[in-house]
Amino acid sequence: MKYRPEIDGLRALAVIPVILFHAGFTLFQGGFVGVDIFFVISGYLITSILIADLDNQKFSIISFYERRARRLLPALFFVLISSIPFAIFLFIPIDLKNFGQSLVAVSFFSSNFLFWLEFDYFDAASELKPLIHTWSLAVEEQFYILFPILLLFIWRLGRNTTLIIFFILFLISLLLSEWASNNLPTASFFLLPFRGWELLIGAFLSILIKQYGFLKSNNLNQMISLIGILLIILSIVFFDHETRFPGFMGLFPTLGTSFLILSAVPGTWVFRFLTIRLIILMGLISYSAYLWHQPMLVYARYFLGESLNIFYLIIFCILPFLFAYFTWKYIEQPFRDRLRFSRISIFTFSFLGIILFFGIGLTLHLTNGLSHRLPDELKEEYLYQPGTNCSFFNLGSELFASEEVANCLDNSSDSVFLIGDSHANALSYSLSNELNKIGLQVINISSPGCFPIFGTKNPSKSQIQEANCDAMKDFIQQRVLNLKRPIILSSRWRLSIEGDRYNNGEGGIEWGNPSPVYLTSDHSKERLYLHTEDELTKLGEDLKLIIINQIPEVGSDPIRNKFVNNSRVLDHDYSQYLSQNDRINSMFRKVVNASIIQTDKLVCDLKSKRCKTEINGKLLYMDSHHPSIEFSNLIALEIKKFFLTKDEKDAVLKSANNIKKKI
Repeated sequence: MKYRPEIDGLRALAVIPVILFHAGFTLFQGGFVGVDIFFVISGYLITSILIADLDNQKFSIISFYERRARRLLPALFFVLISSIPFAIFLFIPIDLKNFGQSLVAVSFFSSNFLFWLEFDYFDAASELKPLIHTWSLAVEEQFYILFPILLLFIWRLGRNTTLIIFFILFLISLLLSEWASNNLPTASFFLLPFRGWELLIGAFLSILIKQYGFLKSNNLNQMISLIGILLIILSIVFFDHETRFPGFMGLFPTLGTSFLILSAVPGTWVFRFLTIRLIILMGLISYSAYLWHQPMLVYARYFLGESLNIFYLIIFCILPFLFAYFTWKYIEQPFRDRLRFSRISIFTFSFLGIILFFGIGLTLHLTNGLSHRLPDELKEEYLYQPGTNCSFFNLGSELFASEEVANCLDNSSDSVFLIGDSHANALSYSLSNELNKIGLQVINISSPGCFPIFGTKNPSKSQIQEANCDAMKDFIQQRVLNLKRPIILSSRWRLSIEGDRYNNGEGGIEWGNPSPVYLTSDHSKERLYLHTEDELTKLGEDLKLIIINQIPEVGSDPIRNKFVNNSRVLDHDYSQYLSQNDRINSMFRKVVNASIIQTDKLVCDLKSKRCKTEINGKLLYMDSHHPSIEFSNLIALEIKKFFLTKDEKDAVLKSANNIKKKI
């Protein structure tokens, strides 16, 4: 196959936006489409190589896999072995355990399945994964396993028949992708059946060019290549995490790429741009740059703080290319030299590498991420305890059928209900302990990310989570409200209503995408505030209602920060909390039939304008926003006051003041 320098330029056009996207530059919010550009290029190049071998009667599955091993594995193994020490040094056990699972999955080119089962690509959790980007390598490798065998069987039927079969497969995969992007969005993003059409575009294009050649008209090439680069730029700039992708929207970057492969030929402006020497060099090292960028960004965020300033962001967008040049020159190129490394050497190297990383990954998994490294005060059992009796978290429709739930409701005359999202569940243990002392049973009914206001919808990438939330609210309306027992509401109010992640104004910006709640009829934020106020007011008219206000969010993860640097002070600005929650607190004040627990008053000082994250070395948080047992105990004591006589209240107040003096 004749070398096309513009293809290397196109690789640069693919890898740069991916790196800038993962770095968090908003101008490149759609930079994830760089992977789609790679898919089309891979489909085109692999098919071109295979049909050349078929035409010359040199086709060999063994030779094909040898070339793939030479091309992909040495650089991948080098990045993996370099990443392991940093992960062991920086990661808390749960993250290191997850890293170990990633190593196992990467070893067998199945990381796309692992990440599909774990979370959505755009969730905050993806920013903690040094190997999240290997999902695309897994998709390509799975394609490489199946595609040569398919091509071998259908090529003998003739090129036109092959084109027809490819088009049918392309259409099936595209339609599946469009359906899944609306119904199974995470599977659509990660799995080959929903991504195969992108590689098939390249395969289809390869046969077309082989059969009919390039376009002859320079003017037509100019126009099509400009349209192609425009489609890619529009995708990078205007797509974001809310874009239903890939599906039909994936046609923008993939067709744009195919237009460039077809028409960015010598004599066009786009060809001149793509063949600038620096751009070609960036394309040549793009694979290694792609491998390096995500581990570097993750480790930098762990060590320097989640929200890297612009100086560090620029550095960690440049460093992958510097490391990539070294990897390309001293790792990639030597291993492609058959005189230096024979076929048997490559296959032996590949086998041993797979065994090595599988073994390391399995060890990290079985040892729970070398859990002995974590100080006791940072361990989960010191920060969180699940609720015991009558604590029902994330049951969904099982709430209606559970005998245990029914028993708790039947004996609810001396009970109070704790309702909300995962914040409510975090409070369950401490609240039960305190209220049990005065003869009250806490019935915890909560669901992760579930806004506990009727008439609202929690849009979620997880259909199960969304269904569980709906079921929880249905259960409360049908089975709980008529009991007329006191209700305690706890939720992450600010994220649900305002929709944005917390920024503490001091470099701590919580990872993750906006997560707003919607009304079923009117999606405006103004209407959502009014609706929430009305629902709370109605609820308070019929029963005793206690609302736990927005717990002060940190903006960063205290456990990860303290593990990296135990002397790091994580107090944060109280003014930011007050300003970002002003409208929510104002809404709560209008709910006259409710008692409000002002959690900020428990850990924040109005005089110093600082909020604490620990008391005498004990963390107040499990992560950037969930309260630990220590914080939950303070909140539980405040709630307990509403169920006590005056003398009992005085005793509890004295106990709470003794704790607060330590802050």
